[in-house]
Amino acid sequence: MRAAYVHGAIERVMMREAIPSDLKDMSFPVPIHYLDLASSRLDAVSPPISDGLVVFLSDGLPVGQTYIERPETAAALAERVVRPETLEHARQVAQTPVRNRNVSILICTKDRPEELRRCLASIPRQSLGPVEIIVVDNASAGEATRRAVEESGATYVREDRVGLDYARNAAVRAARTEFVAFTDDDVVLHERWLENLMKGFDLPEIACVTGLVLPGELATPAQFIFEKHWSFGRGYLRQDFDQDFYGLHRRYGAPVWTIGAGASQAFRRKVFEEIGLFDVRLDMGAAGCSGDSEYWNRLLHHGHVCRYEPTAVSWHFHRKDMK
Repeated sequence: MRAAYVHGAIERVMMREAIPSDLKDMSFPVPIHYLDLASSRLDAVSPPISDGLVVFLSDGLPVGQTYIERPETAAALAERVVRPETLEHARQVAQTPVRNRNVSILICTKDRPEELRRCLASIPRQSLGPVEIIVVDNASAGEATRRAVEESGATYVREDRVGLDYARNAAVRAARTEFVAFTDDDVVLHERWLENLMKGFDLPEIACVTGLVLPGELATPAQFIFEKHWSFGRGYLRQDFDQDFYGLHRRYGAPVWTIGAGASQAFRRKVFEEIGLFDVRLDMGAAGCSGDSEYWNRLLHHGHVCRYEPTAVSWHFHRKDMK
């Protein structure tokens, strides 16, 4: 329902063929400020920050964010935005050893070789190296996608049936590891993304872990609208979605889209043998969506737990144009 609401809102904007009135006075790109709590004397940042998105970092990890509505000092912003429990959780995750290392990174792509190159370039910097990297080319035209994959040393798989879930299923079938981690071609990964996703699987009932997805840029009105009104970010607190969550919403259906984003998710591979693969009737065409949400719902229905882990960070580059 929420996806339909957002798509409807976007369609109304497109029908007006104009930027919404609340954005007409804004200047683009909207700046994104990254401020380190430890290495910067925040009270010395001058003058006060007057616009944009502010993201606070602790030990290199985002731990809080806010949009500036009026000029405010960095120190005041940090006091208002960064929660002690978020900092403590980030410290605990950093001190937790990695027990699950048998993991593949899976990327589905179609006709975006340059974005794919940018994504692949962020993988060698991972603190936990994957056993394998599999890129599924979902019927791209030409050979540019294949060349980008071969240059990176990743495994190339071709899936000519058009649809993201056909590609996801081909990636799962090709993987040889105990865990599989999905990201998108228009994503850049934090160096601890894979490590912290894997640390989220600390209980046997946890079947899926999703991560925090921040905007890679806010260069256009379309990107800003997407980030403000839909967004892939789910905040800075770990959340477990279990049978209590599923049962609480049984009458109308659980809002599983709050679990995370398909651009940053990892699974125990055995769940695909237990409850099946992604539903290929979803994620079809330019406006298709919800294959990931349906799968999270299916996991909950079968008694599994899904976890949102905010220390598994990545950046998504939203589509730049309104169409």
